[in-house]
Amino acid sequence: MNEAALLTATIRQVVADRPEGVRVIDAVIERLGGAEAARAGGIALAEAVGFVVNPGFDPPLVRLCDYFRLDPAAQLALFDGGRHVRAAHRWLVLAGRHYDAECPEGVDHWHQLPLFRRLAETSGRGSP
Repeated sequence: MNEAALLTATIRQVVADRPEGVRVIDAVIERLGGAEAARAGGIALAEAVGFVVNPGFDPPLVRLCDYFRLDPAAQLALFDGGRHVRAAHRWLVLAGRHYDAECPEGVDHWHQLPLFRRLAETSGRGSP
């Protein structure tokens, strides 16, 4: 099984099995042998925290409110239903493809992940 197929299968299995309160990406990294093993296999962790996304690739740092032309309250509501002051989303990148719990098959660019597509639809910006 190639690395991408293994990553997709692992994400699907974690989504099916995960206990309440466990973040999918953290559990995937653990099942892959930990952060060092994941990095050695070419997998990078990407994260959107608060209002900034750092996909680790192109571009290295993006302000989500600017990117999607959203006010902070609207962005928070989309991220987590407004439950938390600090919204976060984590995903994995392998060979330039971006994977998360909603998209275990991966996409070519971070803004194609379902969460970011929802932000684009709500903002009226659409995908770049």
